[in-house]
Amino acid sequence: MARSGRAGCARPDPSWLSDLYWARTIGAARTRNIDGARNNVTKYRESIRALLAGRGPDARIPPTVRIAQLEAEGWIAFAEGRRDEALRTLWQAATLEAEEVGESVVVPARETLADLLIELGRPAAALREYESLLKAAPNRFNTLLGAARASMAVGDRSKARAYYQLLLAVAAPDADREELRDARAFVNGR
Repeated sequence: MARSGRAGCARPDPSWLSDLYWARTIGAARTRNIDGARNNVTKYRESIRALLAGRGPDARIPPTVRIAQLEAEGWIAFAEGRRDEALRTLWQAATLEAEEVGESVVVPARETLADLLIELGRPAAALREYESLLKAAPNRFNTLLGAARASMAVGDRSKARAYYQLLLAVAAPDADREELRDARAFVNGR
């Protein structure tokens, strides 16, 4: 952690802050807190500038940061009712991630795209995106959950059951999350 000019005052690491503001931006946007999303995306951009400061005139934003920026902008567009722009922006993030980065270690852009497609009432398209991601990352909890829910939304109960069974198989046996209780109930026919 970098030290500030004042004795004993630590300046937060800009990379940690960028992750924090990115998550806050998306959380606020997904809950339709537009002011909160805008405030946090402003702080996100400031943290990225701080991260690049001192790296010289040729410093470029890393692809992972650009992808995160697109995700944040896409969810803000969604919250503001600009659905087509949101979809275009998250497609761009998913495409850039596939071309430049490969698999994300945090939240894959393709997963956020699929989540948006669910929000837009397009479960068949969402299911295709979740399934595409599962080829590269077969045991992602949220992707399995999304695929199960999208399968239910398109009326494919057998596929939903298969995804819920996989979800239960990758979760810790004693895990007690609402999503797992729902999955157990569905698999057990309740």
